[in-house]
Formats: sequence, structure tokens, C-alpha cells
Amino acid sequence: MGTTTVAALLRLSALQSCDWATTLEQILRVDSETLGVDRVSYWTTRRDPPRFFCELGYESAGDVFERGTVLEQRRSPAYFDAVRELEIIDVVDVENDPRTAELRPYITERRVRSLLDVPIWVGGEPVGVLCHESLQTRRWTKADREFALAVAHVLVAALQTRERTRAEFAERRSVFLNQAATALTNTLDQERIERAAVTQAVPMLGDIAMLDLLDDEALERVAVAHDDAADEAYEIENEPRLRPRMDRTQLSSQAVRLQSTVFVPVVSRALTRGELDPDYARCLLDVEIQSAVAVPFKLGRRPGGALTFCTTKRRLEQSDVRLAEEYVELVSAALENARLYARARRAIRSRDEFMSLASHELRTPLTSLRASAEALASGLVDPSEVEPVARSVVRQVDRLDRLAQRILDTVEIDAGALQLHREHLDLSELVRNVADEHADGIERADCTVEVDAPSPVEGDWDPGRLRTVIGNLVENAIKFGKGRPIVIRVVGHADEAEISVIDRGGSDGFPDEESSAFERYGRGRPARGRGGLGLGLYVVRELVRAHDGEVHVIRRPDAGTTITVELPYGDRERWSEGRDAEATRPHRG
Repeated sequence: MGTTTVAALLRLSALQSCDWATTLEQILRVDSETLGVDRVSYWTTRRDPPRFFCELGYESAGDVFERGTVLEQRRSPAYFDAVRELEIIDVVDVENDPRTAELRPYITERRVRSLLDVPIWVGGEPVGVLCHESLQTRRWTKADREFALAVAHVLVAALQTRERTRAEFAERRSVFLNQAATALTNTLDQERIERAAVTQAVPMLGDIAMLDLLDDEALERVAVAHDDAADEAYEIENEPRLRPRMDRTQLSSQAVRLQSTVFVPVVSRALTRGELDPDYARCLLDVEIQSAVAVPFKLGRRPGGALTFCTTKRRLEQSDVRLAEEYVELVSAALENARLYARARRAIRSRDEFMSLASHELRTPLTSLRASAEALASGLVDPSEVEPVARSVVRQVDRLDRLAQRILDTVEIDAGALQLHREHLDLSELVRNVADEHADGIERADCTVEVDAPSPVEGDWDPGRLRTVIGNLVENAIKFGKGRPIVIRVVGHADEAEISVIDRGGSDGFPDEESSAFERYGRGRPARGRGGLGLGLYVVRELVRAHDGEVHVIRRPDAGTTITVELPYGDRERWSEGRDAEATRPHRG
């Protein structure tokens, strides 16, 4: 045995401590260099249907690896029979040898002239083939065959090591997932779950773990853990080039965009091939990240973010990827539970606040009604005062009716049972009618109301729902604009109608965040004892949305608030056609 062969075997023996992927790559590379063949590949046996699958192939000309080619037994039974004979398949002329003649499509495509294949058996079972291909006709020597057999023995030892590693990994995987599930389900606090999601992953899934959450189409890094020290985690968390960006080809952003796992077994190779943003990939290498995987997750039915796991001392394998995906399922479930719990707590707080508000709002008109009714029942009311008392009763009944309607609207909206009954109507006329209906409330608030609706604005809307929208906006303006003028403006544009309610009561009727005023139970900052259920503007928004419209608010300090409702006209053409037909229809004189 030559010096070169001995040196090659010594190199191969040193690979036993490497992971399977690295070991197989090095075995094929050393084998190719020593025997001087163009291509060396390892094929695994698959069943149902019987076939060989190329787990990895190495081409010396380009120093590249490939995998995935399949050879089916039904197309080349003679070759499969030769493999089962447990002997070296030494072929000088592949086209004319009966064992390989059936491989003509593969041989022609790869321009193979000679083969030296060694069956691989483990535990009395054929598990694969170590294949050597030459593009030139070659007579294989005894030394070639002996070295190929020696490499096959090294490969068998590596396979046995892999099986032992897999068994140990399966045991560690079970313990890891059980411990992770316990840690993640021990709390319903989202921040604690986010921290546990990264700390539990290290070092089993990698030396570094990063959690990115998706918020308004942007990714935010919320937690980082590093196996070595907190300083490294801090450095990675604050490295600008590693911050997640949806507009860059990064691990987490790619995973979220594609909604599938992104696996980069060798970062340097990904940089060379342009698979990652160059600046980002170089930064990964700067912090010594060699291999990485990013797994996306959903919260409910929407993308929620991604967990990224990186290694600095080893290469991740497919088994690591599968474990990472299982782990992320646990994290996703824990985060979703925390989200639902937080939502439930908010709902309970809102319910309690609503019950308190509702009891207060109902008690006020009921108290007034009781007082008026007792006064009338006593017979002690002066005849001249009966009418004012009766008018007070009517006002309180109207107030109760509006409260009940507001609650009913909310129930229909929340139940998804809101229906529209569209009619052709003049929005300007409807606004004037609603303003008249609130004349008493406007007068009591010492306000004046100007309806700026000089011309008809016609469309296809639900009159009852719009009456509620306008009434709620007028009540809101009265509440926060006492003693000041209110303007209601109706304008017809080309594609939509617009209603604006403008009060001069300052901007304290709305919370700091405009959108929260339109949420269920949302209320402006309390001032001078203003009441309300916090449902009026919520109902406005939902009824307008049901008409495919939008609501906008403009607040000006010390100058009041303008709430504008934009309403598409609906089936305007149908009504126009109807009017035209009516105008051209003959009439009897």
C-alpha cells in the first residue's frame, strides 16, 4: 500500500468525531483525490418502490457537491442484483457490461465510461452503494479495489456512528422538548415566554437563538440568547447589520416572507452563491456563525414572526432542522396562548367597565323618570307644570331608547349579524331631520347647530343605520362642545358623499391615540363629569364600514374636533337609470 493511500486512510480515520454531513463530504473528497476519479457518490437504499437515492455526490472538476438523483430497480434490475451479491462491481466499459448496460440514460447524461462500485452493508442489510465514476475508460487495479473497500469500511463505521448518534439524539430530543414545553407553559406572560423561547433553545438547537416578532409588516427582535456569555448576546442583539429587515434577504425575513423554513448549512457557501444579503452574511461570519436555520410561526392565522438558530462550532443537519420546527410549534402555541389570555383579560376589564358604565348611564334617566312619575302620581303637580314634567319624561325615555339601540347595535356588530337595508335617499335631508330630532339636547347644551347642506346628495344607503351614525356624531359634538357652535356639513363628491361634524369644544374629547376612541368602550379623557358607554363612536365606525366607508378625525388644540364620514354612493347607476326611465315614461294627461 502506497504512502499516499496510507495518508488518505489516516485522514479518513480522523473524521469519526465529525458530524455525519461533514464526514460524508470529506470521505467523498479524499476518495476522489486518492483514486483520481471524476466523481464519487454515496447512494442509499430506499424501498416502496425499490431504488437508490444519491445522498451526496462529489465532482472533482468543479469541487462541487450534489444530491437527489434516483435510480429505480425496475429500470435496471441487473445492476441491483449485482449490488445484492455483496461484491465489488468493477466495470471497464459501462455500455457493454450486462450489469450496467441498463443504466444507459444515466451513463450517457454523465458521460461515464468506467465504474467501480462497492455495496455497503450494515448489520447484514444492504444500505447503499459507494460509487466511483471515470469519464475515461479505466482498468481498475487491485490497489484501486483495495482502497475502495477500505473507504467503504470507513463509511460503514461512519454510518454506525450516525445510528448511535441518532439514538442518543432521539433521547436528548425527547428530554429537551419535555423540558421546553414545561418552561413555555409555566407562564402566560408574553415577555417571559419570549425570553424562555430563546434561552431554552440554547445549546440544543444552536449556540445562538434569536426571536423576531412581526408587527405591522415589520420585524422586531425581541429576544436573543447566546451559549457563551451575555456580552455576546448583547453584541449580536445590537449589531445593526443583524437587525431583521423585511426588505433584505435575511434568515428570518426570508422565512416570514416564504412562510417556510430557511436552512443555510454553510453560511460561507450561501454568501458565495448570493443566497443571503452580502452585508448580512459577512456579519454572520464576523460573529463566527457557521450554520443557521430560521423557522417561521403563526399567531392565529396570521404570520407571527420567526425563530433563528445559529451555530459557531458545528454544522446543523436535517435532524436539527426537524427538531427546530417541532420546538417552534411549542413556542408558537405558548405565544398564542399568551395572546389569547391577554385578549381575554382585556375583554373582562372592558366588560366590567361597561357594566359599571351601563348601570350608571341607565340609573340617571331612570332616577329622573321615577321622580317625574311620582310627582305626577301624587297629584300635587301644578297644572301649569304638567307639560314640562311630561316633556322631561319623554326626554328620558328617548335617552333610554338611544342607550338600548346603541347596545343592540353593538351586539349585532359583535355577532356578525349586522345587516343593511339600502334605500335611495337624500343625505342632506336626512342630516337636517336628525339635527331637528336633537334640537332639545342642542338647546339644553346651549349650543347652536348649522347644517351646511345646500344641495341634495343622493345615494343608496340604509337610512336607519345612517340616522344612528349622524345621531351619535351629533351627541358626541354636543357632549364635548357645550356652549359652542356645531357645524354639520354634507358634500357630494364624484365617488362618495361626505358628512363632517365640527365642534369647537377643544380636543379633550378624544384620547391621545385617535383610533382608540373608535374601539369598543373607548372614551375620551373624562372632563367635567361627561358620561357615556364608550360605544357611540365604535358603532359609528362599524356602521360606516358596513357601507364600505371610512371615518377620519382631525383634532386641533383649542379649536375643536372634526369627524368626517366618507360614504360610497352604493348602486348609484341603478337609481340614475330608474329616474331616467321614470322621466321618459309617457303619462296620461
